[in-house]
Amino acid sequence: MANSTNNWKYSDAITKNHKIVSTYNCIENIDKLCLTEGARQTPFKNEVCLNLDAYERKTNTNELDCTMDFAFGVVDKINTKTEGMILVELKLNCSTGNSLNAKNLNNKIKHSGQILGNNPPIQKPYYFIFNKKHLSECKNRLVRCFNGNIQKAIATDINNLHSIFF
Repeated sequence: MANSTNNWKYSDAITKNHKIVSTYNCIENIDKLCLTEGARQTPFKNEVCLNLDAYERKTNTNELDCTMDFAFGVVDKINTKTEGMILVELKLNCSTGNSLNAKNLNNKIKHSGQILGNNPPIQKPYYFIFNKKHLSECKNRLVRCFNGNIQKAIATDINNLHSIFF
């Protein structure tokens, strides 16, 4: 089910023109990235994202810091001059939610924000993608990790992410 309050839609141009692309071209097909991370199939076709893990591996010569898996640009559906970035973490192989750790998740969000900067601004909520089979259990654990703050993080599946933004 799509999020009816979402005012954002995917923007290929905002994604491809983000400032980090000039440092390292971390553009990747969303479908390919999801399949690599454990999806069996996805609704994505040619949509692209910024692979933050690849960016971190390529640009950080010291110890790697954790990041969200990817980000993509969005534009407001009504005011098309308003831009943003959406952060996504793929947890497709997570079956119980027990591996979710609040400190680790917050570090991923924080470091991803440091990489992307605030132009365009990163939008809340952050999206955590789970296998539909384990979504309910993982969603409950994610809510506990963020102390019930559902404005900060949303647990969903790949198809719903696609229906929200694409």
